[in-house]
Amino acid sequence: MKAFFSSSTDKATCKALTILAVLFFGIALQANSQRFSVASGSWNDPNTWSATSGGAAGASVPVAGDAVTIERGFTVNITADAACASLQLGGLTANNAGNITFDVGAINLVVSGAIQLGGSGNANRDGSITFQNGTTVSAGSINLGGTLATPGQGTITMTLGGTLTVTGAVTVTGAGNAFTAGTGLVQLSGTSTL
Repeated sequence: MKAFFSSSTDKATCKALTILAVLFFGIALQANSQRFSVASGSWNDPNTWSATSGGAAGASVPVAGDAVTIERGFTVNITADAACASLQLGGLTANNAGNITFDVGAINLVVSGAIQLGGSGNANRDGSITFQNGTTVSAGSINLGGTLATPGQGTITMTLGGTLTVTGAVTVTGAGNAFTAGTGLVQLSGTSTL
């Protein structure tokens, strides 16, 4: 049988490429995880998170590639910069609300995709974000209110300030949604259906 590699340099290169491929594959597996709230607490506390809805606490803290659902009546407080791929506030299956609050200060939450405030299928699946002065939330899109019959409602409160930046669509569906303005700033650069 003829050897595929003709020199030790080729073998070393192949080994290095194999190691890199394994590392990239491992990173890809870590990204795009799901995180569900299982307690009220800090975004940065693993005891706030589970890998499954209603599961055991102790999952890793959400990162930029993760889909995050805050449900079961829990409030997650963001105390330092945070990021995720999508954010669902209000249960998908649990008939309870999901809420985000912030500590005071220059804290950024970056959601590369959609923020959904309010789950679908049950009016108790409400979602809310309460801003503080200095808070910045950036999102690819935002939807207030669930999309099916008897949807949960979405609430955004900016009475204490903060900045909301949405690069895509802003959509409000259903009744009972609320936007409470204040000294905050809303920056929209996409299509909005209000």
